[in-house]
Amino acid sequence: MQWHEGITRPVALAELGQRYRRYRLADPEAEEAMAGSLRRWGQLAPVVACVRSAKLELLDGFKRQAAARQIAGMTLSVRVLEVDEPLTRNSHRYTCATAPDLA
Repeated sequence: MQWHEGITRPVALAELGQRYRRYRLADPEAEEAMAGSLRRWGQLAPVVACVRSAKLELLDGFKRQAAARQIAGMTLSVRVLEVDEPLTRNSHRYTCATAPDLA
């Protein structure tokens, strides 16, 4: 599957790698609350991923991914960005308002 930057598509949970999960802290209570929100409202914002070695690797949305695993048959809407490795490892430090210009 070919991805173009900024395009959002539904993706099966098994297709999302967790290579960068180690840069995030797990919060089981927040994941449970997120699962309740997904059941009630659905996914409101896409998760963000990049392509590494022809595989999607999650950058942002680890709680949504963990919560979605609690819901049978759930897929996630994914937006793909092209980012270099140093920026990828530090992505947890940025918000949309503070992220460096990726263009």
